[in-house]
Amino acid sequence: MTDAAATSANGSQTAAGNGGAGATGGAAATGAAASGTDTGNAAQQNQNANGAQSGQPASAAAGTDPYASLKAPEGFDPAALPKIAEIAKVYGLNAEAAQKLLNDTHTRQVQAKADMDAALAKQKAEWHEAIKADKDYGGEKFEASLQRAQKVVGEIDAKIAPGIKQLLDGSGYGEHPAVVRLFNYLGQANREDSFAAGGDNSAGEKPIEDVLYPKAKTSAA
Repeated sequence: MTDAAATSANGSQTAAGNGGAGATGGAAATGAAASGTDTGNAAQQNQNANGAQSGQPASAAAGTDPYASLKAPEGFDPAALPKIAEIAKVYGLNAEAAQKLLNDTHTRQVQAKADMDAALAKQKAEWHEAIKADKDYGGEKFEASLQRAQKVVGEIDAKIAPGIKQLLDGSGYGEHPAVVRLFNYLGQANREDSFAAGGDNSAGEKPIEDVLYPKAKTSAA
């Protein structure tokens, strides 16, 4: 009777032990699953946080273009927008920061052009004063010198080098003392008498191409 009771007690303890172990295992499995879910959620949250810290908008992760709303300021070439978007993407800028980059870039470009125009205007004024003070083409001869140079430039532009007048005017080099002297020299070389402003200068005048290419004309003859 005692042995039977002991055996029964042992069986109950074993069953209780096995049951406890099963409960513990189930709880452990449930805990592991919960832990895995929490870990996955934490990783996703961390990834989202990293994306936010880098400045990338949430729509970028969804595959949409975060820079589609960029607006070109007045005077800015819209064809350059993709380049701005590319730079913004490289530096992880969001749409707002990319727009600011675009606006700042345009402002700098406008200012740079204004500075260049001002520098050219200042340089042209200095060249103008220099030719006015020139001993050969300045002083009382200044106006006549300018007109002579302009006439020769017009002849060369029409007969020999189309576009030269536009090039000189656009670059400002039409005011350069060396250029004024050069075209005055050519103007004097193709007529027997000096050019007089407002007068009739057809006497003794030769075609400008005869002055520039005298040997070529002679060979052709």
